[in-house]
Amino acid sequence: LQQTIGEKSALLSHNKRSLETLKAREAALCADDRGVQKIRRVINAVRNFEHQQLDTGVTVVQNDMEPQKLLEHLTERIGEYSAEDTPESIARTMKKLKKMSKVKGSGGQILDIICPCCQRSMDTNEVMMFDATMESLSDPIRSELIQTDQASVGKNRSALRNYETWRKIVSQSMPDYLDHTRITNEVNDLEVSVSNGEDELKPMQDEL
Repeated sequence: LQQTIGEKSALLSHNKRSLETLKAREAALCADDRGVQKIRRVINAVRNFEHQQLDTGVTVVQNDMEPQKLLEHLTERIGEYSAEDTPESIARTMKKLKKMSKVKGSGGQILDIICPCCQRSMDTNEVMMFDATMESLSDPIRSELIQTDQASVGKNRSALRNYETWRKIVSQSMPDYLDHTRITNEVNDLEVSVSNGEDELKPMQDEL
């Protein structure tokens, strides 16, 4: 019995020392300048931003969201804001429509001017009106499309920068998060082992 007690005591002491070491590493990974806290701050920032900025006032980002899911969400948002129309993209679209209206022959000569939407041939007056409209819609000063869109361009670009910054922070913080998750699991397992070891040892010590 004495030998068994000695062996279990040694194992228990070893597990307790290992547990203290792991808890210290776990705490270090939760420091303000480490990845775990950075991810938590990003989650709070995204939640606050989307509550204020989204038309619905609702965000799918939860306080306990897994970083992998958070990265997917941030990437999706970046894609959405990157696809938003800008004055430059509107002007390019107008130029493409104007180019599409010209039916050219094999030698490059213009054979006809058609509506780029319905493919209907246009007469001289319609062509003049079409050209004037395309020019007007492409002009940053006169274009109703660009003026209407201009108001949201700055806001969208700012949001895009935010999402790109948040994604970079989360990506760079993933190693700390994964280490913290692994160590937390090890801590939980060791705490069970220590508790079981103490429960087994006490009755043996009481017998002596």
